[in-house]
Amino acid sequence: MTTPEGKGMANKVVDAILFDLTDRRGIKNAWHDIDDDIQEEIKAKWAAIIAKSYPSLVPRAALEAWRDIESAPRDGAVVQIGWWDKTKKWQTRMAWWETATMQHGDFPGWTDWACRSFGYEEVEVYTPTHWMPLPAPPARAALNPQ
Repeated sequence: MTTPEGKGMANKVVDAILFDLTDRRGIKNAWHDIDDDIQEEIKAKWAAIIAKSYPSLVPRAALEAWRDIESAPRDGAVVQIGWWDKTKKWQTRMAWWETATMQHGDFPGWTDWACRSFGYEEVEVYTPTHWMPLPAPPARAALNPQ
């Protein structure tokens, strides 16, 4: 599946690699025999690896785009999550995927450890539909100008 963030320089690098492999290595016909959906999956995975390894290739706008929650990291990294609530308002939180099993929440799930009641602490667990990475922090020089 081609997504907006999948376009750009990373995909151009993947296309160049594939052109080189199929043209110089004599496997052009073998590549074209592979199902189109599988070709797109391979290209998308290679583009993601290249984009992660060389972030300067990925346009800033692509990094700031909302992504499907299924692609979010589940390693404890803090990300921005979002969803439309019952009143049709867009809600966002900075949260992470929590796997701990505790009496105060329904885990595993997306949380920021906010409590939904006073007195009896019940940790809020969210059901987002989208996510995006947090922006990089400002440079130290910007925080402490001399």
